[in-house]
Amino acid sequence: MRCSCPPAPTRRTEARLRAVVRTSSSARTTATSTTTERTSSTPRCPIRAAAAATGAALPWETTSSTSPAMRHVKRSPIPTGMPGSTGVAPRRTTNAPGRPLPSSGPADTAISGSGPTPFPAASRPLRNLSRTSLPRGPGDAGVFCYGYPSSFMTAWMVLAFAAAMAAREPAALSVGTATAAPGRRVFGAIEVPAGVDAATRIDVAVIRGTKPGPVLALVSGAHGTEYASIVAVSKLVSAIDPAALSGTVVLVPLVNVASFEQKVPHVNPVDGKSMNRFYPGRMEGTQTERASFLLTREVVEKCDHLIDLHGGDLDEDLRPYSYWTKTGNAAQDAVSREMVLAFGLDHVIVSTDRPKDPQASRYLENTATTRGKPSITVEAGHAGTVEPDDVAALVDGCLSVMRYLKMLPGAPTRVEHPVWIDSVKTVASGETGLFYPTVRRGTYVAEGMTVGYVTDFVGRQIFEARAPASGRSPPLRREPRRRNARGAEAGIRRG
Repeated sequence: MRCSCPPAPTRRTEARLRAVVRTSSSARTTATSTTTERTSSTPRCPIRAAAAATGAALPWETTSSTSPAMRHVKRSPIPTGMPGSTGVAPRRTTNAPGRPLPSSGPADTAISGSGPTPFPAASRPLRNLSRTSLPRGPGDAGVFCYGYPSSFMTAWMVLAFAAAMAAREPAALSVGTATAAPGRRVFGAIEVPAGVDAATRIDVAVIRGTKPGPVLALVSGAHGTEYASIVAVSKLVSAIDPAALSGTVVLVPLVNVASFEQKVPHVNPVDGKSMNRFYPGRMEGTQTERASFLLTREVVEKCDHLIDLHGGDLDEDLRPYSYWTKTGNAAQDAVSREMVLAFGLDHVIVSTDRPKDPQASRYLENTATTRGKPSITVEAGHAGTVEPDDVAALVDGCLSVMRYLKMLPGAPTRVEHPVWIDSVKTVASGETGLFYPTVRRGTYVAEGMTVGYVTDFVGRQIFEARAPASGRSPPLRREPRRRNARGAEAGIRRG
């Protein structure tokens, strides 16, 4: 600490100084004020003069931690309220009529005739900050005796508080034309512009929670006649409460609008392509490819986890099951495995042969997986029906995964003893005709067992389908089939 008194004036200066000389542990003597004219032999600093007259130590040389040495320079503007406010120190000279203010020591009385300010901690909230390392202006008692640093500190603290609150509260998220602020449920669309064929519009809902958390995408309707999955995602839009949600849910109930409108299974009737086979898509392609490109950009790239929901197309007699892609990345595989168990379907097909190239990912779920985002595919529904049990399995499964991801309170409903299916064998007809399955969906079959047959259009049997391996039959196709089309599949159970 150094002397911070103002430069000496050129004219006569009156310095009213009150010094306390400690004569014993219980007695004090008050020295009266004096008026002097500065000369070359008199110290120019009134503090030094008072200290010399009383024998007190200079305030910047004292080691007392309680000495308010730099607090009360005469007439110094000081903070008088909350940080940032400025004012002039009040000139109280008595505590009550006829009673002098108590002194904290020689330094107090040597510096100011006004005595120590009552409640210094309340009136000067920044005084406990270090002053010795702060820059000083000429004549300043220290920059924290003036208002401008306090104002700066006030602004800084307000900004820091706002930043902390912003970090705790999730920001808005935009998907297509839908922008959701925290605590909001909003609707919009992914607009697919016209190209070599017509434009289309894919509706989307974004539910933004009030608390931070992951972004989960729920997508269905790649095949527009898989109605159970479309209904399930539509119901989830209203079932998820933003106030109870941590993170964000992006819901796309119907990708293949033309298929739904024209009741065409498997493909987009605009270009004849499956809308789950051309990811990540390209804007120079057909409607399916353009839609796949925009879904990759607006949904896959913005989510942390993804569930692709399907529901058994018009010609498929399915039992509920899930797909789990095993990538070889232990951390990612562990999360996606827990997701598929939390979803709750008791049959899980393990996929190890999906494309590894993110630029040729082919399937929606695999597009997210190859980008490091734990994802699964689920199926519940059959033959274009909307059975309550199938819809409930899909709705409850999504909510259970959200609990596993800590997006909703509560514990997930985890399937304890799933059937893991390591591979899927396909039986294809060599002839065009009518296929008649001889086993029901989900039936266990032995290798070589007849699972169906094909007749020509006048009823003559022209092909017999046999199980290529022992296992459980997943989907069965029940409508007339063309040559070399898939008629049945057999899943090989692990172990």
